[in-house]
Amino acid sequence: MRPRRLDAVDVAVGESTRLARVHAVDAYTTGRHTQVYRAYSRSISEAIAAHGDLATRHQDVRSMRAAKREILRLLSTFVEKCGEPEAPPRLVAESFVPPLLEPVLEDYAQAVPAARDSDALLLLATTIDKLRELVSEQVPRVLEAVFEPTLRMITTNFEDFPEHRLAFFKLLKATNTHCFAALFAIPPEHHKLVVDSVVWAFKHTERTVAETGLEILHELLLNVSQVPDAAKQPFYRAFVLPLIQDVLAVMTDRLHKSGFKMHATLLRHLFHLVEAGHVTVPLFDGGNYPTNQAFMREHVANLLKCASASESIAAARRSRVFFPAGRRFPISLISRSSTLWWAAST
Repeated sequence: MRPRRLDAVDVAVGESTRLARVHAVDAYTTGRHTQVYRAYSRSISEAIAAHGDLATRHQDVRSMRAAKREILRLLSTFVEKCGEPEAPPRLVAESFVPPLLEPVLEDYAQAVPAARDSDALLLLATTIDKLRELVSEQVPRVLEAVFEPTLRMITTNFEDFPEHRLAFFKLLKATNTHCFAALFAIPPEHHKLVVDSVVWAFKHTERTVAETGLEILHELLLNVSQVPDAAKQPFYRAFVLPLIQDVLAVMTDRLHKSGFKMHATLLRHLFHLVEAGHVTVPLFDGGNYPTNQAFMREHVANLLKCASASESIAAARRSRVFFPAGRRFPISLISRSSTLWWAAST
C-alpha cells in the first residue's frame, strides 16, 4: 500500500501541533523558573528586613542569590539562542517574555542596592538585542523599573558596582539601537535621565564605559535626526547646548584623550545641526541674535575662553607647586647633550 502523500493541510496541522507542544514546554519551564526566582527573592527580602544590608553577606542569602543568578543566566541563554523552528522569536516575545519580566523587574526595583543582580540587566539587554522590535512595547516598562534605581547606584562615584555599570549601558545601547522609538514613549521627564546617564558614561574614567557612552550618544543623535520635527525640536532645545559643553569638557581632559576622535565627531555633528538649519527652535532665551548660527558661534567662543582661562589658572597654580620661586630646576631637552636651566618666577 502506497503511503499517503502529505498535503498542505497535513503540514500545517503538524506544524501547529509542534508549536503548541513547544509553547507548552516553554511555558512550563518559565513558570517553574519564575516561581523559584520569586521564592528566593521573597526569602532574601525577608532576611534583609530582619537583619539589614548585612544579611547579604550571610551564607544562606549568598546561596539564594547564586541560585537566582543561575536562573537569570539560563533564561538569558534561552532568549539568546531562540530561533526557528523550535523557538520562533515572535512566540518567545509574546509568550515567554511578559511573564518573565514581571518577577525580574519587581525584584530589581524593590531590592536594596547590595541585593540587585547585574545579571538581571544583562537578561534585559539580551532580550532587547535579540528580539528587537518584537519587544518594543515592553521597553518603557523595563526602563521605568531599572533606570532610576540603577542610576542611584552607579552615579555616586566611579568605583562601586562595576558590573552593574557595564550591564546598564549594554541595556541602554541595545534599547537605543533596536527600540529607539520606545525611548520617546517614556515620560518626557525621563528623557533627561537618558541623556544624563549617557553623559555620565562618557565622562567615566573607565575606558570601556566612556567609549560605550560616546557610541550611545552618537547613535542617539543620529536616531533623533530621523524622527519628526515635533519630537526632535524639543530635544534639540533641551540638550544641544549642554551636550556641546559636556563634550568639550572631556575633549580637553587628559583622562579622556583616547576618545578624542569620537569627541570631534560628536562636536562636528552638533555644530552641523545648527549651521545647516536643522535646529529650528531658538537655542537662546534672550539677547540680540538674528539666528541660532550667530548665537552658537558666540556661545562656543565664550566656552573656549572660559576653558582657556581656567586652564591658565590651573597651570599657574601647578607651576607654583612644582617650581617654587627662587629655585632653579633642570628641564631635559630632546638632545641629551644639553640641559636647559629654567628659573621659576612668581
